[in-house]
Amino acid sequence: MTGSQSPLSSKFIQQLPGYAQRAKEISSCLMIVATEYVAGPLLTPGQSEAAVPTIKVDRPQPVDVVRRRIETAPDPVQRSRVAWLQSGQSDFAELLNGDESPGEAVRLAEIMLAADGPNDREAVDQYRGWKHKLTEWFGGDDESAPAVRARQIAAACLDGADGRIVLDAADLLLPYEEFNWPRSIGGPLAGADEAQRCEAADLHFANGKISINHKRPGAGPALLRHVWRTRPQVVPLLRRWLGEISGPKGIAAGYLDKIAEALGSVAESEGVGVVLELIEQWLEADSAQHTNLACDVLAQLSLDPANGARVRQELGGWAKAITKPDRQRAVITVCRGKMGKEYPSIALKRMQYVLERESGESIRQEAVTTVAVLLTDPDQGARTLKTLSDWATGDVPDGRHRTLFLNAFDQSGSALEERNTDPALGLLARDGELGQAVQSLLQKGWGAVWASPGLRPRASRVLARWAAAAEAGLLPADAVEAVISAIFAEQADALSDDLDRVIGGEGAFRRQLRGAFVQTVRDRADRGSRDEARQVA
Repeated sequence: MTGSQSPLSSKFIQQLPGYAQRAKEISSCLMIVATEYVAGPLLTPGQSEAAVPTIKVDRPQPVDVVRRRIETAPDPVQRSRVAWLQSGQSDFAELLNGDESPGEAVRLAEIMLAADGPNDREAVDQYRGWKHKLTEWFGGDDESAPAVRARQIAAACLDGADGRIVLDAADLLLPYEEFNWPRSIGGPLAGADEAQRCEAADLHFANGKISINHKRPGAGPALLRHVWRTRPQVVPLLRRWLGEISGPKGIAAGYLDKIAEALGSVAESEGVGVVLELIEQWLEADSAQHTNLACDVLAQLSLDPANGARVRQELGGWAKAITKPDRQRAVITVCRGKMGKEYPSIALKRMQYVLERESGESIRQEAVTTVAVLLTDPDQGARTLKTLSDWATGDVPDGRHRTLFLNAFDQSGSALEERNTDPALGLLARDGELGQAVQSLLQKGWGAVWASPGLRPRASRVLARWAAAAEAGLLPADAVEAVISAIFAEQADALSDDLDRVIGGEGAFRRQLRGAFVQTVRDRADRGSRDEARQVA
């Protein structure tokens, strides 16, 4: 839980023993790793709410982490660099102040192992976030500086992309009227070639690709952080520019992953709120190119180790925003992608929020389709089904989890039905132990839905389609029969509580009553068949 933003709740702590016991029952154990801030209530002296072992692990000294990493290097020459940590032996000796995280200490060790020597100023500058180099790049008043900086910014956002893409993107940024940069006379025939323009901007150019990080690892993210902090007036222009180059016909349309990665590094240092604000502006622009980029960045951030927990939490709020359909659609898109596969329970909860808020019919259908898409995933479909079934059988009083289960399989008129990829097909076709487990989950889920009178009419229509598909050979008949039979059992259980009191017993009159009951059921079935035949005729 190192990505959590708030301390453990008292309810969570009270339930810890129960969680631990459930894990023990399956020969496993529950281990929670959390920061001191998150685990605070558990570390309070005399804490007795949770009968679970609690161990406080102190953070190791950063200099010790650096030393251990260098001492484990395969090259004995590299291992000797541990001496550089002694004061006066290198420029690296005084870089640590004692507050660094273990990860930051390892980063310094890696830089030291790759350094040219004990006084490699470039390596020292790398550890410091390229402050010296950034001051050099952004500190002068040379007339050509804006053009050079535009190339560096483009390279930071598109590191490793084709040279023509990076340079053309830079050329699109410069003409903004706020920069007051004159257009070059001569067009494509004016100016230097790619190699010269890269050399002037201190960029690496080889095999037709441009990189700002090749010579200076991490320089791209450092540059973007520098611009965000020291040139805030440029940030709105960069937002507009990123939207233009990333559109379907934009110069960088094929490099959205690089743009998303670059903005992820900005979120890492400046806080995810900075990028979320940018994403909201893109969504409000109501254009396909901005929406696509916003969803790509949002999807990457939702899986980011440092910011993912905060972003996934934010998506919950966006899913409830019925006055912001653009946000809801973005949440649906993200949940339908890799985040839904990595965190199916969270994705399902977000879709539930969308469906509960009475959004427009198109958004509602998109959310329903997304739940079904998660069920069709060959790797995570069964896991998603288990979540839906568990929620339905342990339902809250208002029945919303049962409705979510029903929605997942009621695909009439949806895009999934048109593509003939109803989730029932993939789930019912599973065989072996997994197939048995899937059938059991479907039985439990449908049993819970059928027990809700308000949902039963719609449930009957869905299951009738399943039965028709089984008759036509489109669904495995045995599996469909096993699922529907569970409903028979549910009804039989219900009857035993009520009708047994009236028609149970061994007397002749009671036997006569039971016979009348069976005949009534048969007559109703025959009447239904005749009515159906008349409708067909």
